[in-house]
Amino acid sequence: EQGNLSPLPYEINKEIESTLYKKQKTCFYNITTGYFWRRNITSYEINLETNEITIKVNLNPCKIYKLLSKEDVEAISQWDPYALDGRSSQMCEDFKKKEMRTTNADWDIVSNAFYASMPRYNKDKKEINKIISINKLYHPSNMKFFKDERDRLLYNHRNNPNSSYLQSKLLLWHGTGSLSPEKIYECEKSFLPHYASDSNLWGRGCYFAAEAAYSANYCHQTQKGTKVLLLVEVLVGQGIQCLETGTIVNNPPEIPSGSYDSVVGYRNGCWIYVVYHSGRGLPVYEIEWSD
Repeated sequence: EQGNLSPLPYEINKEIESTLYKKQKTCFYNITTGYFWRRNITSYEINLETNEITIKVNLNPCKIYKLLSKEDVEAISQWDPYALDGRSSQMCEDFKKKEMRTTNADWDIVSNAFYASMPRYNKDKKEINKIISINKLYHPSNMKFFKDERDRLLYNHRNNPNSSYLQSKLLLWHGTGSLSPEKIYECEKSFLPHYASDSNLWGRGCYFAAEAAYSANYCHQTQKGTKVLLLVEVLVGQGIQCLETGTIVNNPPEIPSGSYDSVVGYRNGCWIYVVYHSGRGLPVYEIEWSD
């Protein structure tokens, strides 16, 4: 509900495993804490068809959450957006935006990433944050520049003993605020740090969040009242975690085994990634929804 991914208790995972083994569709589990009149009972109802968890504490209203496996969570940030349709920069010469159908594999993966942190129902079980459209973005020249930047990043880490464990890129969320998203994904190199504000939490850079619920606070609101976020491939490379400071204007100094490529921060239960070079973010999806 607050935009965080939270692991289920071990005993509930075992109950889910048992339910799957029995080929049942729903499992129930109660966790009791406290003693006598101070006893709290947390009830879990897990629907394995819709992958939803209904949680109720004592007589408080029910809350509904999305159920994700460990593999689901890893896949959200590591899958290749262009692998599904085999699209490459050679297949189109100009920028193109293609709306995804609800039956498309892209729709499933992007919507799962969105609802991993965005609540889908309110306490009255009424649907909220309904997705209106998901558009896939193709910008051939930016895709080529992004690939060149990734090759350069990996080359810089050729002597890094941790290079085999390096996640060079992640899929992260970005809200454009008052700026129309088209101004970013249609322009050359897409994300340009020198246009950013000096008053940001980690200085003048391009900011991305691991969870849609955090970026939703900075989403673009259209004239018709809907909201828009971008899902972006970001070259995070080797990051360094920093406390909030507005004095950073570039990456931290180089180290003998390579260099730091991004700054990583943690705010309101969400990991934030900041890059300070142009072209290190490639918008791949635009998602529009309504409250």
